This record gives sequence, C-alpha cells and structure tokens, in this order.
Amino acid sequence: MLIRLAKLKVFDAGSQETTNFSADVIVNGRNVGTAFNAGDGSATRLTMSQSDREALANYCLALPAHVYEPGKTLPMDAEYYLFCLV
Repeated sequence: MLIRLAKLKVFDAGSQETTNFSADVIVNGRNVGTAFNAGDGSATRLTMSQSDREALANYCLALPAHVYEPGKTLPMDAEYYLFCLV
C-alpha cells in the first residue's frame, strides 16, 4: 500500500503541542479522504469512508512499532502514521 499526503497545509501559528495541519490522504493513487490535527496535543482526525479507514488501519497496525527512545515504543496506527508523514 502506497500512502502519501497531498495539499498539505501546516499552520505554525496554531501548533501548540503537536503540528497543526490538514491534508488529503492518497492511497495507491486515489484520494480516500482527509487528515487533520488541531495542534493541541489531540490525535489526528481522519475523514474517509469506513472501508478505506479499515483498510488503512489494518495496514498500519501491521507495521513495526515506532521507537522514540531506546527501549520505548509506540504501536503504529493510521492516525500516528499519517502524523509521521507530515
């Protein structure tokens, strides 16, 4: 599965704890929805069909966990994966 973001807009002034952004989510060349993060420390929100959300979630859950410090990891999910693409 090839996942990328298009029309990415980052709002530096709105970023407090995390990056405030919005973007189109492109999977295998098809626009499947949007991703948005308010920049306030909350999770990235996804707007897409249930079937696209499930396919993306299943793919991301099969990815290795993100190592953020030696010996400390975060499980990968769709919201975090898209946030990492920013």
